[in-house]
Amino acid sequence: RALEMGGGHGSGGDAHGIPVAVVVADDDPPGDRTDDVPVAAVASPAPSPKKAPPNSGAPTSTSSAPSPRASPCPEVAELAHLRRLVAKGVPLTVAQAARARRLIAAVVQGPHSSRLADASLDLAAPAKPVWPPPCGVGPTVPIRTRLRLAQELISALQYNHTDALTYFTVNKDRPTCRVMDTARDIIRHGLPIRCVEAVFLAMYLTAGWKEVERIPLRMRSVVVDDEGVERSHAHIVLLIRERALDEGAVEDVLARQSSNGSIDETQGRSKGLPSIRYGALGTSRRDELAYVPFGAPTLSAVLEHYRTGYAKWRHRLVGVKVGLPVEHDPRSPAPVCWRHVAVECGSDWAGAMCTLEAHDARCCGGGVGTARHYDKWRRDGQMWTSDDMRQPRERESGWSG
Repeated sequence: RALEMGGGHGSGGDAHGIPVAVVVADDDPPGDRTDDVPVAAVASPAPSPKKAPPNSGAPTSTSSAPSPRASPCPEVAELAHLRRLVAKGVPLTVAQAARARRLIAAVVQGPHSSRLADASLDLAAPAKPVWPPPCGVGPTVPIRTRLRLAQELISALQYNHTDALTYFTVNKDRPTCRVMDTARDIIRHGLPIRCVEAVFLAMYLTAGWKEVERIPLRMRSVVVDDEGVERSHAHIVLLIRERALDEGAVEDVLARQSSNGSIDETQGRSKGLPSIRYGALGTSRRDELAYVPFGAPTLSAVLEHYRTGYAKWRHRLVGVKVGLPVEHDPRSPAPVCWRHVAVECGSDWAGAMCTLEAHDARCCGGGVGTARHYDKWRRDGQMWTSDDMRQPRERESGWSG
């Protein structure tokens, strides 16, 4: 809870009356700059002294009783000031975020630790998550409602802003059943999480919902910080794709229609196949980079949503990796395919979306088509390539993140 007040890794600059900073979108280590000057003393003007009323003859006291609303703890007062900045939508600078961490540590270890639950600070521990919710998530509940309830549980855990500290195992190179064990631990302990743990949890919450396929979606962005240095940041969410064809024969349908000249493969969904809805589950420091409501018409629409969110925080989306659908059986020993196709989209957005849409139509529809591509990936370890690519790309090639 220490850093829920804002700021985060990558924001730079010194404290000002109205701090403005570049706030990163993901889990990169922060800078080393710190500032021990109390932020409230810098950002807030000192109150002007009040004139004493004229002497009316009544005896006066040299000391006055403190106001009932005055805080007996200066650290709490300063934290409340930082909280007001965040409530106004002003990101904290690196110096302010570091100061907030020290203030909270001082309050926790001091005699005023109970003040963390004050409404002005909003730093009380969140309620322990409950799953399934009281309303239930059975097959009679619409899939859109179930996905929204899953996202509400992920968001209720809140984002883990602590520096280089995770409370759970984030190793992705494990069998599906071990990843599900981590997801159960997340629900059991109810501690803050980051984007990788949120994907683990989303995979667990949506296991068995055969109406949708769950696909890892990884993104890489770049941003120029206050010092003029371009930095790269990685992010991951769980893409939700409606499983319109139970047998997953999307590839065969597209190939047959393409051979007849009746449909273009990259536009098959809009012309020759049933409408498919998309969404995404996850968490981030910024809401724009987390949840995408289920209902987007294409994969490109989901990625355009994230591209716009990145641009709002002065980031530029330059790379996308998409995996294969995850097993619905939480006890499966099969590994998760976290990356099956990778594209660079910084210079040619339309071309990258065309490649990703073709991969989505051929490999992510579920059933026989998906199983065939998954078995090939496990056998030769190669990533998917479109027909015009001459050389296959190795599974670990491209940018890392």
